[in-house]
Amino acid sequence: MEPFKERLGLKNIKIIASAVQSVYPEFSKTKFFKDLEKEIPALELKQRMELIAQALMSHLPEKVETLFPILIQSAQKLDGFLVWPHTHVVTCRGLEKGKTHLKLSMDALYEMTQVFTSEFAIREFLIQYPDETLKILNSWLDDPSEHVRRLISEGTRPLLPWGKRLDQFVKDPTRTWELLEHLKNDPSIYVRKSVANHINDHSKNHVDWILKKLSRWKKQNDQNVNWVILHGSRTMIKKGSLQALALQGVKAFRFKFSGFELSSTTLRLGQTLESRFKLKNLENKTVKIILDQSIDFLKKNDELSDKVFKGKNLQMRAFESLRVILKLPLREVTTRVYYPGQHTYTLLLNGAPIKTSKFLLKL
Repeated sequence: MEPFKERLGLKNIKIIASAVQSVYPEFSKTKFFKDLEKEIPALELKQRMELIAQALMSHLPEKVETLFPILIQSAQKLDGFLVWPHTHVVTCRGLEKGKTHLKLSMDALYEMTQVFTSEFAIREFLIQYPDETLKILNSWLDDPSEHVRRLISEGTRPLLPWGKRLDQFVKDPTRTWELLEHLKNDPSIYVRKSVANHINDHSKNHVDWILKKLSRWKKQNDQNVNWVILHGSRTMIKKGSLQALALQGVKAFRFKFSGFELSSTTLRLGQTLESRFKLKNLENKTVKIILDQSIDFLKKNDELSDKVFKGKNLQMRAFESLRVILKLPLREVTTRVYYPGQHTYTLLLNGAPIKTSKFLLKL
């Protein structure tokens, strides 16, 4: 499998250059590529994006009124991560030298996010001009593009992975709540998933506040909103929050657990870890169960880093017995570096650990 960073590799840099030159003939593809070809191979994805953005700024007009239309038109000839450097240029030029081109910048990001998300680029505007930027985002709430509506919730996430932390929103969840209220039953699952992720971010610092808000949402008895509540509560559920579990109709119950085994105690990266066990409901009523899986990943310094993964949501009839199999692919991802050695697997039932086992990971 090609390394993830190659999404901004030399081959795709040439594609970016061709797109830019097609709308701005004065742009030199040769000089642009020469500026990048020696340094790019040694860099990771985000570093590559930043270097490509700097090269674009070196070879394109500085005046934003001229620059941004070039970026917008060339971005529409690209897709995916190839547009990321374009959005970064908007951030850099839109805020540089003490001048703020907020409206022009937001208009540019509005267009580009429909090709590749501007969730990273928008954050510096939220940091420096939160009120003004939020006002613009509010005006987009009913936009026909699901990509624009998703940008509203994803771009304002306080703890967005890869994104700059939005400390104002971390401290005060009310700053973004009006946006989430509007988007919670959006017709697009793409948008609702972002809303759930945003709520999950807030739940890490404002548990009681979030639970009160979600309890009100639950009274609407809306299928789409209930889905958002479930996925937005995942961190609280994994930590065994009784209130979060109660929102899903999950209560404490008596059960029998037996026959636990892992598919293998030695795995290689790319393989799937399976856990198998038997579960019996000892209650004379139907119960809801949330099963999750936790792995203590070995780090470079031999310390452990815990990560919880979704397992299954089940309903068990009175006195029912089930044979359960949970699968957990150990895939290479951009947000985690794997190290060989002994790892710890923990099975969680309604947020509480019920079984721990060891396995050896080989790379």
